[in-house]
Amino acid sequence: TSEVFELPVGQRVAWRLTVRAADGRVLDQWDQPMAVPDLRAGRVQLATPRVYVARTVLEARAVEGGTAVAPSASRRFTRTDRVRVDVEGYAEAGIPLVVSADVLGAGGRSLVVLPVNVGPAGLPRVAVPVSSLAQGIYVLRIRAAAGEAGAEERVAFEVTP
Repeated sequence: TSEVFELPVGQRVAWRLTVRAADGRVLDQWDQPMAVPDLRAGRVQLATPRVYVARTVLEARAVEGGTAVAPSASRRFTRTDRVRVDVEGYAEAGIPLVVSADVLGAGGRSLVVLPVNVGPAGLPRVAVPVSSLAQGIYVLRIRAAAGEAGAEERVAFEVTP
């Protein structure tokens, strides 16, 4: 389900999350602190990138088709994996958000600029070409700009044999 809440801009709030069993019993409960960003100040924000890994053709179709697939926590990929990364960005209303991505190698040098497309959920999506990368450790750098403001997120990953 989806809910909309009005929260105080620039303040810290806490969510109380409760996990219940089918019969209503409380299985777990915790508080999650969160800072509410002030996007009126012309700042750009990027959410944590969501990494989707498809190891089979069926999984790849699900990811590409927008089927409800859970993001992967793993950052170790084989060269046969199909890796897609969605990123949600926020900017001041009325200012278009421009997203770019590249793969960084050792020493932070850019190896390849990647095209950013629109995924099934309407979010910017990057296809990470792990099949063309040698075994090693890399960083996916995602940049967003709106006007003169910008933000950057990085996702380290490893390509294994």
